[in-house]
Amino acid sequence: MLRDPFSLPVYFVGLELVFLACFALTIRDAVGRYRRGDRYAVFQWLVVFAYGVAMELLAFNAYPDYEHGRFTVALYHQRLPLYVTFVYVVFHYTGIQLVAARGLRPLAAAVVTGLAIVLLDVPFDIVGADARWWIWHPSSHDVAQRWLGVPLTSYEWYLLFGAILAWLVRALRPRIERLPLPAYLALAPLVAVAVIVLGIVGFLPFHALEALGLPDGVLVAAHASLALGVALWARSTSVARAPKGLFVIPVVLATWHVAVLALLWSRGEVAGAPGKLAVIVVATSAVTLLFLGQASFGRQNPSATRTAMRPPAF
Repeated sequence: MLRDPFSLPVYFVGLELVFLACFALTIRDAVGRYRRGDRYAVFQWLVVFAYGVAMELLAFNAYPDYEHGRFTVALYHQRLPLYVTFVYVVFHYTGIQLVAARGLRPLAAAVVTGLAIVLLDVPFDIVGADARWWIWHPSSHDVAQRWLGVPLTSYEWYLLFGAILAWLVRALRPRIERLPLPAYLALAPLVAVAVIVLGIVGFLPFHALEALGLPDGVLVAAHASLALGVALWARSTSVARAPKGLFVIPVVLATWHVAVLALLWSRGEVAGAPGKLAVIVVATSAVTLLFLGQASFGRQNPSATRTAMRPPAF
């Protein structure tokens, strides 16, 4: 369904345009890599896109914890704004490639990718509910415990599912990298479904600890702290330059969401705005320092000096 964009709040249409632009940058990056010989980036992109669509369809039918606002283009019985399919690619594909530039070993890279995705998501998640881009259903137990208005399980979901996605597409690379593009198109949905199945299973320990009385905040903080520790101290096999086309995405996302937050703050439509602004600044700074800074300047871990010319193991 199409809606007149002039009938919507300007920060609804603006959100669609911002994510469309960032989505286009991910396409440019994947296609550019494909032309330079890194064919597998296209498969990563396709898996992420299929995963995003599948996850939203599953959520609508099995986990009705939220409801999207009304945007210019709506799919699936007017419940799925088109821009949401861009969001998954922007966060997950960008996170995968920024972490890949660090040259970490497979398990460390997977854990850190989950953290990178969370950090990219923070501005969007914090501002989104206040902007009414979506609403969380208060009756749902799964989203009851919140921080700055965001369900803590939302962050755990990115940390866990993002890590599984990154690990799986990397583990599959030796087996399917040389397959033709039609095979990529056929396999991507299957891998996306596998990510969701593994993610659901992987969430069981979280739910078990939650049932024992541990607060969601403690569990998410422990997981995020572990991921941060790995990001800070894991050794690299090599360090590459951050992808130029993706370099601007964290900055664009942070700038846009801070602008919307400031607008809502000026109208008195957001609670705890200073704290939310501080968290957005910290998250964006962390992305810059952990992923853009080291990779873009080509600094290497001393332990990686002798292996700098080797491609990272996938």
